[in-house]
Amino acid sequence: MLLLESQLASTNLVHIIAPFIYGNGGDWHAIDLYMQYSKTHQVMLWSPQPALESLKAKYPIQEIKPYSGQMPNEGILIISGARTEIGHWVKYSGLSQIIMLHNLVSPGILYRALNRLQKDSKINIEVVYVSKLVKQFAGLPGRVVYHAPPRERFQPQTRNLDTIRTFTIGRTSTDILAKHHHSDIKVYKALANDGINICITGGTCLAPWLDEYPSIRLLPIAEQSQLADRYNEIDCFYYRVPSTVKDPFPIVVMEAMLCGLPVVCHRDVGSTEVIEHGINGFIFDTPQEAIEIIRTLKNNANLRKEVGIRASAIKFAN
Repeated sequence: MLLLESQLASTNLVHIIAPFIYGNGGDWHAIDLYMQYSKTHQVMLWSPQPALESLKAKYPIQEIKPYSGQMPNEGILIISGARTEIGHWVKYSGLSQIIMLHNLVSPGILYRALNRLQKDSKINIEVVYVSKLVKQFAGLPGRVVYHAPPRERFQPQTRNLDTIRTFTIGRTSTDILAKHHHSDIKVYKALANDGINICITGGTCLAPWLDEYPSIRLLPIAEQSQLADRYNEIDCFYYRVPSTVKDPFPIVVMEAMLCGLPVVCHRDVGSTEVIEHGINGFIFDTPQEAIEIIRTLKNNANLRKEVGIRASAIKFAN
């Protein structure tokens, strides 16, 4: 659990700060924590700059304005991501503790954030990591706390496993080339030639290489509220990012698992720390391994169902 029982007992006030300008995993992690802790505590959401309108319309996000006295004060502060800008206002706050929730494999960003916080504040700072992969790169002590979105925010659709349709794999990511591994093109082409349908949300950037395949749908990134429907249209979730990126613990993989999808995930992704190969998902090292796993899933509906059921049961104490 991110906040320990002793921390929760020490205060009734929890502040959570995130950029809230991208609608990415760090932003949604912050919102998920808000939904969890607001059941028992007074929780306030903050952003260093004007928040994304779609998020602000749904959640009570306040912009920090220290000169107006509008800032986190007293209680515990959770910082969702070391990239989150923390101003000098922190030295004037009456906070009792700061939790740095680190979600990047870039240790330099964490070191700079901690150095700044330690200069500006004498408050005790604890670092919590989203995966062992992130902690390994940081090289600093701290707890690892895995995160899965709560069902009150992300509600998986009921899957009709008896529906007869062409076997379809899919993935979701930001619609930029930097989120796709170069070998993915080879994987998608091989699977399309096998008669497998492919639906890539956040895949319009791949059009120059895949547009000629009618069985491959390249879609723009979808709103968070639409993702459960997108997952319900596929039978298997594929995920890999470039080796230079190293996704620490992508929320889309956890969403796919909660939707009862067998996930085929590259070993470099932090999510593999909670995937048991062949039990609640699959881990691959090479493109050919990924292709063979997906071919096996295509031809074995019972395996897809069993792995999907175990994947959907995954739980963490956030």
